Amino acid sequence: MMPEVFEQWFENLGYKRDDFFELEQLDPAYKCFFREDQSNIELHSDPTLTAQQFEDLESGAKEKFSSYFELAKFKYDIGTGIYLNKIYDSWSSILDTFLIKN
Repeated sequence: MMPEVFEQWFENLGYKRDDFFELEQLDPAYKCFFREDQSNIELHSDPTLTAQQFEDLESGAKEKFSSYFELAKFKYDIGTGIYLNKIYDSWSSILDTFLIKN
């Protein structure tokens, strides 16, 4: 949900997000239902727990999920830290070699 982004936007406007609404982290974060056998899995906010859940379903999935999560976190941190607040007012501002490489 990107709570730090909401905080920054409200701060930029001279407000506190808490004055308008409360964010609550859900756990489980998601619940996936499988149509074929009517089973489901609850995915938690803790990536370590989620990785273990996948491992319980499929051998080797924990390592694959952990690698995926590390890459996703890297891209999330770049996006929120650099690109989300950048002003894109020309084509040249969009062309960024770091962004293209990553």
